[in-house]
Amino acid sequence: MDNEELQKLWSILEEKHTPPDIGDEQMISFTDFMKIRDLISEKCRSFFTAKVFAKLLRDDPYGRVSIAQLFSYIMRKVWLQQTRIGLSLFDIQGLGYLKESDLENYILELIPTLPQLNCLEESFYSFYVCTAVRKFFFFLDPMRTGKIKIQDILACGFLDDLLEVGWPADTHTQSISKE
Repeated sequence: MDNEELQKLWSILEEKHTPPDIGDEQMISFTDFMKIRDLISEKCRSFFTAKVFAKLLRDDPYGRVSIAQLFSYIMRKVWLQQTRIGLSLFDIQGLGYLKESDLENYILELIPTLPQLNCLEESFYSFYVCTAVRKFFFFLDPMRTGKIKIQDILACGFLDDLLEVGWPADTHTQSISKE
């Protein structure tokens, strides 16, 4: 899913939410949730299942889920898919693992996309990359095999920490409007 599809989904969710709101939080019932499924692209439909709705269901007295939580869930899943694809491009052997040099190349290519690192001089890139790679390998390669599963990279919070450097401290709504 691209940013345009995500924006369209957010607009539909806001338009089709189920009243009453809880404070500022808009909610959606299962019936409206399933109606939205018919209005969205094929790529989005995989997120509009009873299983996903049940996962997000909390203590709402009307049996609804928060559209913000639903959207965050979808964005997280899309991010994981995109990141997995991005990491897989650096898996030279295609075995689902990254060697140290593969991860170094990934992070080095990632640096220019992180706005908060724009002030980092290129001469410091190698130190930044080395520090980040060492952290991954220290915790995710305890047997010192020299490789880490891509699944493990995605499952741990280190990649989130690394990428958060690129996210300014925005509110949820501001980050959606940037999409």
